[in-house]
Formats: sequence, structure tokens, C-alpha cells
Amino acid sequence: MAGGNGNRLRPITDTIPKPLLPVGRDRAMTASINMLRAAGIRCAVVTTRYMHEQIKDFYGEYYNGVRLLYSVETSPLGTAGGVRAAADVINDFDELIVLSG
Repeated sequence: MAGGNGNRLRPITDTIPKPLLPVGRDRAMTASINMLRAAGIRCAVVTTRYMHEQIKDFYGEYYNGVRLLYSVETSPLGTAGGVRAAADVINDFDELIVLSG
């Protein structure tokens, strides 16, 4: 789940989406991807909306050995709505873990 506007982090998030904010030497979403990889997960669906192009450009289709598929929301849908909107991609998987961040 990486589609929020980051309103509470304005004005920083006026030019960079929350998942790409620096956290230490990494970006915010990098920790989640690394955690998935450490757990043996090799494919993840990233639901995005706000500045989604920047997120996809930074992480690409693979990041640190994890394949990333993207589902782009056209309007804010919230957690359940984002999962529902990604159903066509998610249906290809037997198991589902939802991570916010």
C-alpha cells in the first residue's frame, strides 16, 4: 500500500511521494521490500496513486530480488479499496499479505 498523499508530511511530500522519503540510508519502501525478501517472498503487488511514476521509476520491475507489480488507483480508495482495485493482479496469488507503508 503506497498510494497516500502524505499530507501530514507536507511540504516535503509536495515533490516526493512518501514511499521514496529517505529513512537512514534507504527509502521508506525499501525496508518493506527487504523484509519481504528476507521472508522468502519474491513477488509483490504495490498499490500506488500519488506520484506513482516516481515510485515505479525508482524501484522498477525488480528490486533486490523481489518482482514488483503495480496497481495504480485513479482516486483515493483506502486500504480495502486499494486491495479490491488490485484484484486482477492479486488473483494470481494463493496467499496475500497487506503491508502499509
